[in-house]
Amino acid sequence: MSAGRDVGTPGRRPSNPRRAPFALVVVALFGLGLVGQLLLNTALQHGSFDMYSLGVEASALEERRQALDQQVAQQEEPGTLAELANGLGMVPSENPVFLRLADGGIAGTPIAATAPPPPPPPPAPSPPAPLPPAPGTTAAPPAAPPAATAPAPPVAPMVPPPATSTTP
Repeated sequence: MSAGRDVGTPGRRPSNPRRAPFALVVVALFGLGLVGQLLLNTALQHGSFDMYSLGVEASALEERRQALDQQVAQQEEPGTLAELANGLGMVPSENPVFLRLADGGIAGTPIAATAPPPPPPPPAPSPPAPLPPAPGTTAAPPAAPPAATAPAPPVAPMVPPPATSTTP
């Protein structure tokens, strides 16, 4: 055996004590990086779910706004306004009067509007005439009115038994 050579067990390398802490630091940094990546990914995914739900809500609100705009536009039409005014008992004026905002003056002569007389009520419908009998058959005698039936005997109401209290 040679004196300058370190003879150890076969297949075993000599260990370097300075490499162990460095390897632990590298593995720890790698693990922390993975955990940070996971947390960042989770936060971004949560934000995208929030954005999607807010987008759905915004589109629903936009549809509602458009429907309300259509209702307002429909109710602002002159024919609809005239029907609503007639329903409230208003009558159109035959002599319009205008106010001048510049000097506060009145253009035209104000005259009270009068309502037209109400239309006459419709005539009461007449009862239908009886149908003639079919050819070759004899007319059946008119049906007799139903016989008066005797009123049903009164039924005694059911009264529940009195409640008993069990207080000591």
